[in-house]
Amino acid sequence: MGWCLQIGSSVVISPVLAHALGPGQFGALSSAIALNQILIVVAVLGADRAVVVEHNQDSGLAGARTLLALSAVVGTAVTSVALVTAGAWTPVLGLSQHVDVVWPAVLWTAPSAFVQVCLALLMAQDRLRAFTVLNFLATVASQLVGLVLLGARPGSAAAYAWGGVVSLAAAAVLAVVLTRPTLRGVRAEGLVARAVAIGVPLAIAGLSTFVLNASDRLILQRWLGSEEVGRYQIAYTVGSVVVILIGATSAAWTAGLSAIRDEVRRRDVLGTSRDEMVGILLPVVIGLTCGAPVVLSVVAPPSFRTDSLVPVTYLVLVTAFPTVVSTAAERALVMARRSRPIAVSVLIAAVSNVVLNIVLIGPLGVTGAALATVVASGLQAVCLWWYTRRQGLWPRSRVRTVLAAGGTVALGGCALALPALGVDRWLLFGAGVACLPWFAWRIRLAQRRERAV
Repeated sequence: MGWCLQIGSSVVISPVLAHALGPGQFGALSSAIALNQILIVVAVLGADRAVVVEHNQDSGLAGARTLLALSAVVGTAVTSVALVTAGAWTPVLGLSQHVDVVWPAVLWTAPSAFVQVCLALLMAQDRLRAFTVLNFLATVASQLVGLVLLGARPGSAAAYAWGGVVSLAAAAVLAVVLTRPTLRGVRAEGLVARAVAIGVPLAIAGLSTFVLNASDRLILQRWLGSEEVGRYQIAYTVGSVVVILIGATSAAWTAGLSAIRDEVRRRDVLGTSRDEMVGILLPVVIGLTCGAPVVLSVVAPPSFRTDSLVPVTYLVLVTAFPTVVSTAAERALVMARRSRPIAVSVLIAAVSNVVLNIVLIGPLGVTGAALATVVASGLQAVCLWWYTRRQGLWPRSRVRTVLAAGGTVALGGCALALPALGVDRWLLFGAGVACLPWFAWRIRLAQRRERAV
């Protein structure tokens, strides 16, 4: 739930920004955020995963604090290089007209990366209160300050972006107080080598994940302009809530799984958690697909032409299933200290995504970008599934789980066609709301099965 603070606040804030900024400025802000995501991946360099393993399995708290200090140095260096070279890469990304938004987005990098690694350590220590306060300051408070500045300068995406700079700087100071990073022990035998062995392949995977998840916005920005990016982003936001929740859950589970030393026990927990997550997704995907026409019309003004964005939201929702497979496989590989296959699989998916975006955006527009993401995510899941099965790290899924996932995707696709057949969108919205009891039942069922493992 702590990891999900950012998701909840983004879901609430995005409609406000869409109405306040319009498609053009909202699209420019979305592109700047996508840029910030790639810079954070480079700045973190996989240290958020490495610090958990270091704390739980290797040198303990002392080594973890040293990794925090090193991550602060790397984050500052990455931010400085990005600022100095901004004149060279902004024209390539089609952001020359939006440098006022780009500058604060770049300045988010160092504090965001440092806070992310500190949050990972707090999670590994099970310090829930400190974790929640720091996460709130870095996410919710950042967006609230941005809205205050936006109120002072209506219609300015740059004003909102500077709010993030202020709050993230404060969050970085608090992170230092809570975690007390130190450079003592930086020459300790094996410390940096272990961190690099885990972190660098994960950083490559993170960069590839950025290409997989965010390059579509930059390609849209380059070819179709900020307005189409804004339209795509609002539909993507509605659909990606589920995908981000899966990532947040995976991050929260990493520390617990790394603490299980019995490999057989860890494998059983991994398989159970994966299959139950798929079961929970069934009502979520169907419910949000049915509710998408109404939800999109509420979160965005008419200028976004939301009726044509429903297929985008559905396709983004579908990526939740391969994401469950991928995140489960990644957890297994990280715990086994085999992070290279993660980098290879995501790199393959990322290259495929770029190629598919180039091919599909022309004829299909924003729907083509979403379709490219689905196919590439599926390819990543297949690669990771094949490797983990081959290495004996992958528990077999129940046949009914696989069939239920396929049936849900088909049923959601059928729901897309109902408005064109004359079914009222409010009736569909009611069908989506009716999935809530099913969702609650699936969670309770997962809890009962978890206790039995």
